[in-house]
Amino acid sequence: MHAQQSVIFEFRQLTKFLLEMSERQQVTTLKFELFHALERAHDFQDRSRAAERRIAELEAHLGDPDGAKGALVNYLRAEVARIWSDLVEARSQHESEIRSLRAELTVAETHCEALDDFVRSLFLTMQEAAADEQNAPDAAIEAQVVAS
Repeated sequence: MHAQQSVIFEFRQLTKFLLEMSERQQVTTLKFELFHALERAHDFQDRSRAAERRIAELEAHLGDPDGAKGALVNYLRAEVARIWSDLVEARSQHESEIRSLRAELTVAETHCEALDDFVRSLFLTMQEAAADEQNAPDAAIEAQVVAS
């Protein structure tokens, strides 16, 4: 709803109830509403003056090429600072991930070495057992020969 239509609507709503009031209550109510209307007008004037000052500042910057360049330079500096901060944070996270992966790699290499040692030991044990089985029939024959 448009601001002027809103005010008219509020005035009509208020005037409906005025007819039910005494003359003194009507005057008091209207004074109260007038007071609020004056407050709203004063607030509007303050906002209007502030807006006019801001417009004048912006127009001054637009009219001054160095001012516009300065604003652009300040904006770009802020962007570079933000991007640099993001880059530093990304590098830090990257280095942290690399340290973590290196630690995991060291643990995995240690497990692999232990597994290699275990497999070699098992392989040697199997070779010794196979050699013992091959030598076992010869030893049994020698034992029979010596016993006879």
